[in-house]
Amino acid sequence: MEKKLNINPISLSVTPIWVCGLDTQSALGVATGFIYKHSNQYYLVTNWHNVTGFNTETGKRIDEQSLASPTKLVVYLAHSYKIKTGEIAVDRKQITLSLYCKDQKPKWLIHPQYSQKVDVVALKLEDNVIPESIKCINDDNIEYDDNIPIEVSDDVFIIGYPYNYQSGKKIPIWKRGTVASEPDINYDDLPLMLIDTSGGLGMSGSPVIFKRVGIHGFKRRKTNRRLNNW
Repeated sequence: MEKKLNINPISLSVTPIWVCGLDTQSALGVATGFIYKHSNQYYLVTNWHNVTGFNTETGKRIDEQSLASPTKLVVYLAHSYKIKTGEIAVDRKQITLSLYCKDQKPKWLIHPQYSQKVDVVALKLEDNVIPESIKCINDDNIEYDDNIPIEVSDDVFIIGYPYNYQSGKKIPIWKRGTVASEPDINYDDLPLMLIDTSGGLGMSGSPVIFKRVGIHGFKRRKTNRRLNNW
């Protein structure tokens, strides 16, 4: 009997990133990103420091020994997977994304109020590079539950490529972390919360997923029974 295999659909929305300068054959660094859909437009979401090479807090180069700056990202967009003879084959499309327009203006979007102080960017994917069945983290087939409030000490999962590790077929690694600051209180006057986890080069830009399993929480003195709440 053929073994039944499956992949968590969130894993298929995550991509390794090669951060490159003018030469796309050699990487300045490795990182993680994920695909998000908004108003029928797809975006690659990652960290600001991945696309600039600068530390958001100090404003200094992360790699002080290098004068090279990122100009392109090489990513691998998953758009389908199939199972044959007990093995999973993931179809991915490799694309190269330019970070700047011809007038050298950045192509990425940043936080409208806090700019790069919130270390996140969204880079629009042009229609001509998007696979027909591209996978995104907010795909309609992925069920999320917004009714369970996240609390300090809750478990979360960071999904990415620590030290460029992967579980095969460019499928990311899921690392466990813990919510370390109160979610309802802004950290350093920014709309952020902290998590505690063992980091790793290549994880920058990883999505963080909150999940609870089992019976938990009380509402109007009744337990809230939910399973697999993303």
